[in-house]
Amino acid sequence: MNSRERVLTAIDHRTPDRVPITFDCEREVLDTLKSHFAVDSAEGVWRALNVDTRLVGADHHDPRIGTRPDGMDLNFWGVGSRQVEYSFGSMYDIAFHPLADMTTVGEIDDYNWPSPDELSFDTLRAARA
Repeated sequence: MNSRERVLTAIDHRTPDRVPITFDCEREVLDTLKSHFAVDSAEGVWRALNVDTRLVGADHHDPRIGTRPDGMDLNFWGVGSRQVEYSFGSMYDIAFHPLADMTTVGEIDDYNWPSPDELSFDTLRAARA
């Protein structure tokens, strides 16, 4: 049974040859797994782990997305993360949240929320094909 057949069989409430596997992880874990499996991509890790599904989402074209000069990465929600060193290594942690200091519903209502117009579903269409 291939991955597609396995997932569709499970969705249809029938018994596949094994439980379909999905997997996602933090960048640091992915980097460790790439090194362990001697592969250079997430796809290589997924293949090595026999992962049946792929997490695919819409592309966001929000102007907030990117890396600030101070090294903080911002996502489309305006949440910032940066690499933090720990005794066991380093990880990306949330370093800024735009709603953190808001105290009223009005402040939250006035926040510049991401717009659905900034989404592109081309990646999803390509993955589906």
